[in-house]
Amino acid sequence: MTRSIILLFFVACASITYSQPAIEWQRNLGGSLDEYGTSIQQTSDGGYILCGTTWSNNIHVSGNHGNADIWVLKLDPAGEIDWQRCLGGSEDESADHILELQGGGYLVLGGTVSNDGDVSANNGNRDFWLVRLDSEGNLIWQHCYGGSQLDSPNDMTATPDGGFIIAGSSLSSDGDVTANAGNTDYWILKLNADLEIEWQRSYGGSAADDAFAIALTSDGGYVLNGISYSSDGDISANIGSGDYWVVKLDAFGEMVWERSFGGSDLDFGVRILELSDGNFIAAGFAYSQDNDITDPLGLNDIWSIMLSAAGEILDARTYGGSNADSFADLVVTLDDGIVFCGTSRSTDGDLLVNQGESDAWIFRTDSNGEIIWNIQLGGSDLDSFLKVIATDDNGYIAVGASSSSDGDLTGNYGGGDIWVLKFGPDVVGVGENKHPSGIQLYPNPCKERLYITSPYCDGGPVALQIFDAQGRKVAHSIMANSMIDINISQLEPGQYNVVLQYTSGRSSASFVKE
Repeated sequence: MTRSIILLFFVACASITYSQPAIEWQRNLGGSLDEYGTSIQQTSDGGYILCGTTWSNNIHVSGNHGNADIWVLKLDPAGEIDWQRCLGGSEDESADHILELQGGGYLVLGGTVSNDGDVSANNGNRDFWLVRLDSEGNLIWQHCYGGSQLDSPNDMTATPDGGFIIAGSSLSSDGDVTANAGNTDYWILKLNADLEIEWQRSYGGSAADDAFAIALTSDGGYVLNGISYSSDGDISANIGSGDYWVVKLDAFGEMVWERSFGGSDLDFGVRILELSDGNFIAAGFAYSQDNDITDPLGLNDIWSIMLSAAGEILDARTYGGSNADSFADLVVTLDDGIVFCGTSRSTDGDLLVNQGESDAWIFRTDSNGEIIWNIQLGGSDLDSFLKVIATDDNGYIAVGASSSSDGDLTGNYGGGDIWVLKFGPDVVGVGENKHPSGIQLYPNPCKERLYITSPYCDGGPVALQIFDAQGRKVAHSIMANSMIDINISQLEPGQYNVVLQYTSGRSSASFVKE
């Protein structure tokens, strides 16, 4: 199904009005035992593909292989289930990330301890496990990566060459893993389009180090964020207990720089993205109340730091209240704001109410880090958000877990369910715009080359950037005249946004990559 073209225009001088986005629909998905959702992506047909972990084998779940399985669901645009699949063996599997593939089908990243059922050739203990599904959810390929010890994946993204980059941790020094500095290391796998290892690298020291996020950078390299307890090996300093450890890599995995951030207590790096100006936003949560954490609010807070391209702190913000507040994910908006999601137990500070054990928390900041809107949702039990993405109607969708059956919840099937909420747009008014129709994109939808025209580019070079639905920059160029064509064949199918930055403001438009 071809989706309509949606144009949004944000300029530095525009007066933009925001409102708290309305919940368009919500779904509880699961069985009588426990489920939680970890990844969701809008698909080229306007629906959604999501993955999580399930222990159930009834109600919405069928085909469980034993213990915990990876659970994949295809939803239609209204959140109804098109199909579902359990993936795994007789031991435990867990889901981390899912991507729609160019040409159709899906790629699922998870971890497995099994060596039967859907899983074959486990290297020992826990492995990174990649599964390729066709468009109907049928398993057509699977492979285990790792060594004889514990190897745990966390994040994956497609690369411009048609391959993939995966981040996690490894305790191994054999099999696919060629080195280990001691305890767990950051372990990064670069795969080609055929899902074969191009290169793999371990980074770390003698204590535990775990990479939770990897993102592409505009220079063709990568940036990592996670947690490090080490103060030797590749780590030049440890501030205390666990730190955010941010590592910049070139295209071949060579370390360009590394930095530790935090205080004397536990600080946990979870996400990182490159912004349109070349700086980085790194986020997680902090228990520390000293050193780099200059404005602590409570037991533990969401901690967001803005880093320069060289890894120096430009700004840092904490969000939360006096109780425990944890970060899970973020998405960058077209006007350089941030939508954060996670979990809160607080009723003060940036929080207003708490309906039970913990509430799911989602809020949006402007480009200066100030909160624009703030939503807590849940019931009397445990509720959390683990992933948020932007949708092609300029809204958001969040996925996580809920054990509640009251409050904001419409029901519970037993234990914890996967909880999905679709939010509408939050931009309700735009004032004067100096570039009211500044971009034309064709063909749209597009497969190979995208032609971009703008009458405002004849006055000099204009920065052009392309962002995916999660706000990650996937391409950039300079537009020297009123038309340019961009090769987008390497992009995954889905919704993308083109942003042109003029000296007097900006214009943006969206396109669909088939």
